[in-house]
Amino acid sequence: MFHSNPNFPVNNPLYNPVFFMPTKTYFYVFGHQTEEGDYSTRLGCISGEDLTYVFGAPLVTSLAHFPNNFTADEVSLAEVTMMYWTSFAKFG
Repeated sequence: MFHSNPNFPVNNPLYNPVFFMPTKTYFYVFGHQTEEGDYSTRLGCISGEDLTYVFGAPLVTSLAHFPNNFTADEVSLAEVTMMYWTSFAKFG
């Protein structure tokens, strides 16, 4: 059926068609590097750089572990990123 082993018995209790149904997969690419970040610009955007914007660090005066000097564009990026994540959580 949906699996790659034609010898797999269909009456096997391990067989569950739900496991073999195609599912939706999502991904996103975050490519912005914080202008006043801790890493060199030649490294580009590093893994986890999006967390600053997902948690809205540019929108508050201070969050431990995040820098406090953000540009107006980065504040807008944080608002948009949070909107995208909440929209995805609500509607998929």
